[in-house]
Amino acid sequence: MCAQQKRVTIKDVARLAKVSKGTVDRVIHNRGEVSEESRAKVMEVIEQLGYKPNMYASLLASKREYKIVALIPEFSEGEFWELMQRGISKAAREYAEFNVDIETLCFDQFSLNSFEHATARLLVELPAAVLIAPSFKSLTAQFVEQLRINGIPFAYVDSKIDDSDYLSFFGMPLFESGYLGADLLVGRQAAEEVAYFRIHRPEDTANTTAIRREGFFSYMREFYPQCKIYSQFLLPYDQESNEQILDLFFEKHPHIQHLITFNSRAFILADYLKKRVLDNKILVGYDMLESNIACLREGVITYLITQRIENQGYEGIKSLCDKLLFHNDPPKLNNYMSMDILTRYNVNYY
Repeated sequence: MCAQQKRVTIKDVARLAKVSKGTVDRVIHNRGEVSEESRAKVMEVIEQLGYKPNMYASLLASKREYKIVALIPEFSEGEFWELMQRGISKAAREYAEFNVDIETLCFDQFSLNSFEHATARLLVELPAAVLIAPSFKSLTAQFVEQLRINGIPFAYVDSKIDDSDYLSFFGMPLFESGYLGADLLVGRQAAEEVAYFRIHRPEDTANTTAIRREGFFSYMREFYPQCKIYSQFLLPYDQESNEQILDLFFEKHPHIQHLITFNSRAFILADYLKKRVLDNKILVGYDMLESNIACLREGVITYLITQRIENQGYEGIKSLCDKLLFHNDPPKLNNYMSMDILTRYNVNYY
């Protein structure tokens, strides 16, 4: 049996190059004053011995600090962005030993001013890297251009702004998820009319639901071009107004049975259907929020198309940490989460 080869250390390199360990360290990390003669000796010995620095040990010993900011919408417990925060927090715990400080900065996803204020603050602080939920397209494009100018890497979660030189993206394939939603809604029970429900948002919002709608309409044009499609806006937090809006909608369309939302708030419509005892509806929604899951278990929501939201936050932060600490780019630019279909019969095992 061959003896295990002794691992080459920085001490070995220093001894053969006839320099101090400190000189070898400065050469390896390209910092501090080193004569060209000493640098050449160290590099020659490194090549001869096949020395590979222990990057983890170096990072643990380093006093350099990195600050990463996750810029995401405000959230309450059990909401979409709270699940995202769980993944961000998990990554923060894992990389804390490498002197990485991860801060979450929240903004109101229904307020351009709130987002603009948050990005202005970040451009003053200039963190080492930024994880972004790009809720507003043009404002995000302006912000990330400033990050690019300052050499600050950034990654997207949930949606992305194409052609903006981002490090990585983690999220659901949006067009395909809309196409899948249409198939779940009418693929097994043809419909003469369907309705989709939208949330009122400011102009310039991210393209998440817009791209999902494109996928939905592509499916409908392909398989059910004669089907009538109605749309209705709802408010994100005003239950009383939503009830009035929905009363008028179902009074006007009493026979409509096939309903879909392209955002994470299917529970708004589901709660209304329960309250008005409107049975025999097929309702498709997105994302594994606690409120959606409760309605799915009761059978009011028929299908939920969900994604690994926590993984998005975790992997997004991880890609930024790997870039800062190890100078590693992620294997892929666009990293799509799986589209998982939940029903009342499998949700307890997910």
